[in-house]
Amino acid sequence: MSTEMFQSVLFKEIKSKLPQDSWAAQVNKINNDEFLEEIVFYHKGDLQLQSLDLDHLANEHEDQIIFLILVEGSLTVDTFICNENTDGSTGLIVLGDLKTTSMVVGGQEIFVTGDVEVSELFWGDYNHGMLNVQGHLKAALCLQTDEYSIQAKTKEVAILINDAHELIGAEIIAQECLIEEDEEVIIDREELMKLLYNGKQVVTESLLEDLKNGGATIPFVFPNAEINIANLERLSLPSFMNVEPVDGLYEYEYWQEDICTRVLLEVDQESNSNYKAVYLEKEGQYAVFLEARREETNSTAWEPLMITCRNIAGEDTQWYYFDAGSPEHFHLLLKYGWGALLKGVSQYEYAKNLINPSELRELLKLPLVQPYDDYYDDEKNGFWLGQLYYAFREKGVDEDGNEEPELIKVAYSYIGEDGEEKLESFFYYISKKLDRSEVVEIEYRADEDDEQFSILSYIHPALLKQAIRLFHAAKRTLTRQNQVLMNGYPPYDADKFALKYWRKQGYLSK
Repeated sequence: MSTEMFQSVLFKEIKSKLPQDSWAAQVNKINNDEFLEEIVFYHKGDLQLQSLDLDHLANEHEDQIIFLILVEGSLTVDTFICNENTDGSTGLIVLGDLKTTSMVVGGQEIFVTGDVEVSELFWGDYNHGMLNVQGHLKAALCLQTDEYSIQAKTKEVAILINDAHELIGAEIIAQECLIEEDEEVIIDREELMKLLYNGKQVVTESLLEDLKNGGATIPFVFPNAEINIANLERLSLPSFMNVEPVDGLYEYEYWQEDICTRVLLEVDQESNSNYKAVYLEKEGQYAVFLEARREETNSTAWEPLMITCRNIAGEDTQWYYFDAGSPEHFHLLLKYGWGALLKGVSQYEYAKNLINPSELRELLKLPLVQPYDDYYDDEKNGFWLGQLYYAFREKGVDEDGNEEPELIKVAYSYIGEDGEEKLESFFYYISKKLDRSEVVEIEYRADEDDEQFSILSYIHPALLKQAIRLFHAAKRTLTRQNQVLMNGYPPYDADKFALKYWRKQGYLSK
């Protein structure tokens, strides 16, 4: 990078231009102007660079320390912004928007008053650094490791990874950048930067293709998207239906934004199905109902599909036959809801084979997990390992007598748009189906205490793939820490009750 683009000035000359809530401005004020004589590279107006290495700015004077770069305008960097020294590198403040292909940073504050767009990889490492975006942050792949902090008014991150274990075996970044050492996974920063400098691909082509296709490529299992009996039969297979009936009908249901999709199945004593239906609802506003019945018991012929519709809100809430003259909002709901249902079930078929129920049960049987046997106790339901929180529930019955399946929760904390700390959580639980099969389904909550949740087995393909990576990373971590315990050592800074349990079982050496 040519330093001719910048004017070398002292901090005191540009102090008044800095955002008052930036780290440099705040610390300088608190410490009585301690940065006044520090060197700053300053550029007035918009700036475009080929690359920006924050460790190597003073080409003419290698012993010169550049405290900060200030761009009084928007900054576009064609290839990458990087630094290797994560314990203290040159800071960057942009009074406008920032746009680049990749960012590999840490050890400084990067403060942007506008929006930030990173088309491929953003990796922030170590708690000595942070990214502060006053506008919108958009990134394809975001790695946030070793307590690196990201604050943004709004975020649009396709894939977020907090644990490097998620990267092993996953087609995300170049595998030569990963080191498995002493059962830890380390991202080789030097190797990654070498790839960047040589113009090589860091993010895999398969990941970029997935993101181009909306986050993931999921096989479509239906022969077509038509509204017909054949597709309805495919939608209502016993392998999809929850094992417990509701009002005599077996069903499954999920929400996609404010659209409810529910599939219903009636089975007689001989296990014959004579009735199938799909219910679509725009939350609290209106609904469409599709029904199919056999012409007679044990017949292979079905009567024509009957479609009805009704308004849920308003004075007239009767069911009416659906036809070409029905109001447009019913036509739109049927078209969108039916298409979303076919895609959702296709994704479910894909997702149900990604985690075997035996994998989840094996983790619950680990001696490491055994002391944490009360899912509803804040202390005894789980523990933190690194940046991830793990909670566990064995199969049991709740206070109302309802059966609760085996479950593992994996979560991590983040700062929400309201400035409050939240816990983003993935729940993996075993679900029994009408055909006696079992599958691991995945539920997601953007905040643990949020009443809204998504069943990822049906929706959000990119988030589903993240959940699968997170589960396998959790499996590796828990198995590894359990082996530490089996070797006679506390696996982490464990709770007293856990240590007491492990000593009693003879796992810990004297």
